[in-house]
Amino acid sequence: MSDYQEEVQNAAKGHWLSILETLAPALQPAIDKLGQKIPCPKPGCVGRFYIKKQNAKDNPFGVCNLCGFFHNGFDILKWITEESSEAHLAAIDEHLKKGEEANLQEGSLETSSENLSDNVITQRIEKT
Repeated sequence: MSDYQEEVQNAAKGHWLSILETLAPALQPAIDKLGQKIPCPKPGCVGRFYIKKQNAKDNPFGVCNLCGFFHNGFDILKWITEESSEAHLAAIDEHLKKGEEANLQEGSLETSSENLSDNVITQRIEKT
């Protein structure tokens, strides 16, 4: 495993369900029903598929009774999209960065509103 892949894999822990939702929308029914068998999302497969509920956010494990076992998020993406793990690295990295940016913006909005509240309280105290 390359350093970059290891770095992305470590950063993805805790975010795999949102990564799978974004990069493989066909997995949405399995994500909505973690641990429950659904029709396999792979076109042409008549098997039953599920993503184990345990540890799904950190290291998802998928199973189709006809297609086989998928031991991590990269394996699941490679199987469902028929692309290599390397092809997904940049997309996963980008997805995680967008999430970080959204969290930073959310945090700055909260900080701004807290500062505004503090200023309003300070002005009220000064007026009395």
